[in-house]
Amino acid sequence: MRFKTPNIPLIYFYLFTTITGVYSQSLNCTAELQTVNSQSDLDALSNCVTLSGSINFGRDIVNATIRGIQTIRGALRIPYGANVQRLEAPNLSFVGGIMQVTGALNLTVLSMPSLANVGSLRLEYLPRLRSVEFSSQINSLGDDTAIQLVVWSTAIESLADIIYRKVESVQIIDNPNLFDINLPIGNITGVFVVRDNGENTTVTLPYLESAGFVHMGDLVGEVSLPNLTSVETDVRITSRYLRSIELPNLVNIGKERVVTNTLKATLEVNRSPNLTAVSFPKLQWIATDLRINGSEGWTNLNGFPVLETVGKDIVIDGSFLDVDLPKLRAGSQESTFWINSPQVGCAGLLEQSIFTEGDWKTNITCNGNTFDLSPEETPTEDKSLSGEAIGGIAVGVVAAVVVAFVILFVYLRRKGYMQTLPWRRADIPKIPELEDGEGGIQKGKLVEADAANSRATAELEDPKSRLAPELEGSSVPLAELEGTLGRAPEHSSPGVESPELERK
Repeated sequence: MRFKTPNIPLIYFYLFTTITGVYSQSLNCTAELQTVNSQSDLDALSNCVTLSGSINFGRDIVNATIRGIQTIRGALRIPYGANVQRLEAPNLSFVGGIMQVTGALNLTVLSMPSLANVGSLRLEYLPRLRSVEFSSQINSLGDDTAIQLVVWSTAIESLADIIYRKVESVQIIDNPNLFDINLPIGNITGVFVVRDNGENTTVTLPYLESAGFVHMGDLVGEVSLPNLTSVETDVRITSRYLRSIELPNLVNIGKERVVTNTLKATLEVNRSPNLTAVSFPKLQWIATDLRINGSEGWTNLNGFPVLETVGKDIVIDGSFLDVDLPKLRAGSQESTFWINSPQVGCAGLLEQSIFTEGDWKTNITCNGNTFDLSPEETPTEDKSLSGEAIGGIAVGVVAAVVVAFVILFVYLRRKGYMQTLPWRRADIPKIPELEDGEGGIQKGKLVEADAANSRATAELEDPKSRLAPELEGSSVPLAELEGTLGRAPEHSSPGVESPELERK
């Protein structure tokens, strides 16, 4: 009997294919994106404990089971229109990115009993999905804040297995089988919206302390947020089924107390016809607006005992018999107050401390009537100068300088003119010396250059008084000189005798 020797090249082929198969699987485990269109594609990844990238499902897969994989560092996505009916992942415990199941209209089973950490969870447009099995309870990634928790338009009946502590955004919308929403979330940095779920939905978040935006929309019947203290933007209450609401520890609505153009923060209670009571016992300030549209059963607006400021508009419309806002004052120069409630007497309302001490700079509108409560201006010792006053002072100073210059100019001009007058000149010419009849010369002077004006005037008025003493001892008779002194003396150049004296 002959034995056939083994074919060595064939053995090498088997070894090669085995090694390369394992190698290819290791490459698949580290790929950035895995796309699976059938169960066999998923089975090819079963040896990967960890997928470094993301996994996307195709639209043709119907029943999908993810075996072996425990960690997906990227995302897990089932696209809109996928035909999947069952999705199971018995070993999966961690999804680092988003887990998004959207528009799988036939999906009825979603079972991931080991899943404990998901970066973001979106379950949307799943009309046949009534339950989710997350028995290990989904939380965020360690101390990190989860990005989203969105449950929108599904048939889900309970969210008990979702235990996020910190989330950026929570939206629970249009889930008709969901009547009780109880979440252990302590902080929501973005929006928190609940609306259009089961009739009279009860919303309970016992640990929630802060939120970016809160909206309790239609079909919400009861709200319990006992530890909520701060909301950065808006608080909106708009539900037909809500009969009362109390936020016992809410202190502020708005990130900053000062009104800004970039950040709005409003408390709005609207479209709630069955509401009978609203209580915000610790609310102190609202950055932007307070807008209340009451109901027939809500007759007393007295749930804001310590509300001090509202940044801009206060709008109240309803059937209120009593409006009591004892601490409220105008929040800014632009704060306005508008109320339409026929049962409220405007005269009595305006006598409340809200208006008598409110320092309102704008008109108050009550039942269609406008009241100006701005304080009358009273004289004050305001030492500051207005622009007009400063301008007037400047004009006055300029005018004073001009007048002073003119006066100085006239003064200097007049002074120069005065210096040219004969009695002001230092070189006043001497009166010519008079000769007597014998050719003698009288050496006395009629006037000195610096004599006083009074003396000069006297001498000019009575020449005799001036000449008498000078002619004492002269041989010329005084009578002969009287005819000469009766006219003004004629001046002559030195050394030239007067013609009249020559004739004598």
